[in-house]
Amino acid sequence: MSMYVYTTTGTHPYLRTYLHDHPERTMTLMQRADSSGTYLLMDESNGNSIFNAPFGYINRYQYQEKPPIGMAVLQHIGLLPEDEKSFLLQFDKLKATLTNHPELDCLYLLKSERKMAYLIMTFWQSTDDFHKFEKSIDFQPLLPYVADHQSQSSEITYADVFYIR
Repeated sequence: MSMYVYTTTGTHPYLRTYLHDHPERTMTLMQRADSSGTYLLMDESNGNSIFNAPFGYINRYQYQEKPPIGMAVLQHIGLLPEDEKSFLLQFDKLKATLTNHPELDCLYLLKSERKMAYLIMTFWQSTDDFHKFEKSIDFQPLLPYVADHQSQSSEITYADVFYIR
């Protein structure tokens, strides 16, 4: 498990230059599912970011390995400092149930380096698999945090969906 995860967005040709120039890095290129042409490049590292404008995260938890194909759901959760402990306790409940979801390929819990926010990044073979998980009783403890962020955020949507390319 890497200590850090960095992401950046851009066009496909621009982000491919990072893949070409840094083959030693563990990077994954993903395309946003809404056909906007937006791409996201994820770099897993134990060192500094190589991106010009990275979003940096501390990798707090990883369940299984990221698949080479499929889809990723990025759930952005902004928190007040006093809510972090409660959120992490609820996340611990979810961790204990992950084996109940064989359709889940991989899960990361990432903490923003810059603000009080977390990113839950999950990897699936289909959107149906994600929606089944999201509606499960195991995911319910996190719904208040997800719903609260969805109503407050205007710059980032609650769940961004990307396809691994």
